[in-house]
Amino acid sequence: MMADTAHTAASVGAPLVGERGVASAKKPATDHLAAIHTLARLCRMSEADYRALLRQLTGKDSAKLCTLPERAKVREHLLLLAARMGVGRFDQSARYKSQTRPTERKVWALWYALGKAGRLDNPSPAALHHWVHKITGVAHLRWTSEAQRQRLIESMKLWLGRA
Repeated sequence: MMADTAHTAASVGAPLVGERGVASAKKPATDHLAAIHTLARLCRMSEADYRALLRQLTGKDSAKLCTLPERAKVREHLLLLAARMGVGRFDQSARYKSQTRPTERKVWALWYALGKAGRLDNPSPAALHHWVHKITGVAHLRWTSEAQRQRLIESMKLWLGRA
């Protein structure tokens, strides 16, 4: 039966090799479909806009009709679009880590730990910035110096350690 499936897939021109180079008896070339549809939804594309994008990039009206390289092209385009719009978690984590200092991330981690422990009335980012301003006189955590962030960290550690 598996040989029949492979023969049928080969006769319609579908790839027989999966993403990792292993022959697959599953439906061929469905790798990018879920990601494409999720990205289109995150970008809040209307059905007409989605179809127009597919036609522009591949000349086809349906992602299901696209070849694997065409699907990869559509997926990459939608990833770039989502990153530009600032939606999803696609590039934000790497960008956040590259733009923040380790001590800044430590302050955020301690703030979330305080919130989880029930030590904060308001664990929102706005409340953190208000507290940072109260302690350091600087309006935003990003603009604090290393010494100021160390002071914030030590203060939060003491706050977290209190019973």
